[in-house]
Amino acid sequence: MPRGNQPSTLDGLAALYRSVVAGRRILVVLDNARDDEQVRPLLPGTAGCAVLVTSRSYLGGLAVDEDARSVGLDVFRDADALAYLRARLGTARVDAEPWAAAEIIRMCGGLPLALAICAAWTERSRTYTLATVAAELRRRDGLDAFAAVNAGRDVRTVFSWSYRRLSPDAAELFRRLGRHPGPDGSLATAISVAGRGSSETLALLGELTDAQLLSEPRPGRYAAHDLVRAYAAEISGDEPALDRVLDHYLHSLVAAAGLANPYRRQLDAGTPAPGVVPVTFTDVPDAVAWFEVERENLRAALDAADRARLDRYVLLICWGMNGFLLDHLGRWDEAIPVARRALAVARRTGDLWWRGYLHNVLGNCHHRIGDHDEAHREWSLTADVGREADDPIRIAIGLGGMGSALTERDDWPSGENIEKAAGYADEIRVLLTALDREGPPGRDDPRTTHARDMLGFTYRLTSLRVMHRTGDVEAAVADRAAGIAIHESIENWLQVQVGWMQIGRLREHAGDLAGAAGAYAEALARQRHDEWITAELLVRLASCHARLGDAGAAGHYRARALRRLDDVYHPAAGLLRARLDAAFA
Repeated sequence: MPRGNQPSTLDGLAALYRSVVAGRRILVVLDNARDDEQVRPLLPGTAGCAVLVTSRSYLGGLAVDEDARSVGLDVFRDADALAYLRARLGTARVDAEPWAAAEIIRMCGGLPLALAICAAWTERSRTYTLATVAAELRRRDGLDAFAAVNAGRDVRTVFSWSYRRLSPDAAELFRRLGRHPGPDGSLATAISVAGRGSSETLALLGELTDAQLLSEPRPGRYAAHDLVRAYAAEISGDEPALDRVLDHYLHSLVAAAGLANPYRRQLDAGTPAPGVVPVTFTDVPDAVAWFEVERENLRAALDAADRARLDRYVLLICWGMNGFLLDHLGRWDEAIPVARRALAVARRTGDLWWRGYLHNVLGNCHHRIGDHDEAHREWSLTADVGREADDPIRIAIGLGGMGSALTERDDWPSGENIEKAAGYADEIRVLLTALDREGPPGRDDPRTTHARDMLGFTYRLTSLRVMHRTGDVEAAVADRAAGIAIHESIENWLQVQVGWMQIGRLREHAGDLAGAAGAYAEALARQRHDEWITAELLVRLASCHARLGDAGAAGHYRARALRRLDDVYHPAAGLLRARLDAAFA
C-alpha cells in the first residue's frame, strides 16, 4: 500500500496488515527483531501463515504468549564457517589460500556477522585476497574485536577497511551522509549534501555503492544499513552535514508547498547554504509527487531539527508539510502531532505569529476529524493570540474558525449556534472592513488580500443566518454568492469551490436536491487540482442523485468516490465511506 494511503497509528497499520494477509498462506520473515513488542503487530491474525523471527535477544514473551518455538543458534563451527566462505566466495578461491581462510575463521571466532562482512569485503574485487583480509584483521587487532561480546566494535572495525580505501572526496560524502536523518536519499539530496555537481556526485555515489557502504534499492535512491549510517555519523565529527541536509529539504519543501497552496501567506526560507541545490517543480502534481516520496525523510528532518533545537527549521518544515497534509491529502490526523511540536517551539521562543498560525492549524485539523469542541478551543486561542499581538486578521481567523466549529458539526446546525456564529461574522466585518478599504485592488498587498479572504468567508456564516431567520433559500444563496464574488476578485479559486459546495448544502437543506446536485457539480467543475474537497464533492453528488432516484448518476459518482478513496484509510476517508454506505443502504 502506498505510504500516503496507510493509517497513521500503529493499531491502524496492524489492522490493515492483518486484513491484507487474511485468507492467504504467507511466510513472514522478521529479521533482527528488537523485542517482543516489535513483533506482535506483525503476527497474522488467521491460520495458514508461518512467521520466522530472528533476533539478538531472547523473545521469551512470544514463546509464552504466542506459542512460538524458540531455537537458539550458536556461532559457526569451523567446518560450517569454511562451508559458508566457499559458498560466498567460491570453492576454488577459498581453497587456494587455506591458511588465510583458517586464520579469518579463527579471528572471527565463528561469528556469522563477522564472516559475512569479511566475505562481502573480499567480494569487492578479485584483487582482494583472503590474505589481505587476514592481514587487516591482525593489524586492527581483529581477534579481540570479532571475538568481543560488543557487536558494535567488530562492525566498526570492518567498516573502517572500506572507508579507508575511499578517495578523499568519497570519504567526505560518506561522512556527511551519516548525518542524513531519513531512511534513504535521492541524487538531488546527495548533490546538496556534497556541494558538488551532478556528475561528480553521481561518481562519488558509485564509489560508495561499489564499496558496499551504500545501496541503490531503486534507481536514483540511495540507502545505507543502519549500522553503516551509525558508523558514518560517528566519524563525521564537525562536518556541517546536518545543516546542509535540512537546508535541502526545507528549501525544496517551501518551494513545493508554495506551488501546491498559493492562497496562504508565503514564507521566506532565507538563502540556502552554498552548494545546496533545492529541487524545482514544474506543476502541482510534480510537487505533490515529490512530497509523497520524501514524506518520511521530511518527518525525520523535523525530528532531527527538533532534537538539535534548530527552531527555525522546525517551524518552517511544519509550515511546508501543512501545505500538503491539510488540503491535498486530508491527513489532518498526521498534521496534529507535527503542529504540536512546532507550537512547543513557538511558545518557548515567544513568537506570536507562529503561535497564532499553529493554533489555527490545530483548529482546522481537529475540526476536520470531527473533534469540534477541541477545534473551537484552538480557534479561541487563535483569536486570543491575535488580540495579544493586536492583529485584526488573526483575530478574524480565530472568530471565523469558532463559527465553523459551531455550524459544521452536524448536517444542519441549531438556530442558537447559527446566531452565535453569525455574530462572529459581524465582528470580523467590523475588524476588517476599514483595512479592506485602505488596500489596493486585486492581490497586490498580501495583508489586504488576507483581509478580503476573511470578509468573503463571513458569508459562509451569514448565509446560514438568512436561511434560519427567513427560510428563503434564494436569499441565503444570494448572500453566499456575495462571498464567492469576493474570493473570485482575489483569485482564491479553492474558496470559490468551497462556496459552491456550501450553496449546495443550503439547497439540500431546503429540500431542493436537484439544485443541490447542480451546485455540487459546479463546485466539482471548479476543481483545479485533486485536493481532498474532490472526494467530499463526489460523495455529496452520489448521495443527492441516490435520493433523487437517478441510479445511473448516483452509481457514476459513487464509483468515482470509491476510486478516490481506494486504499486510503485515514479517519476522514472513513467518514466519507460511512456517508456513502448510508446513502446506498
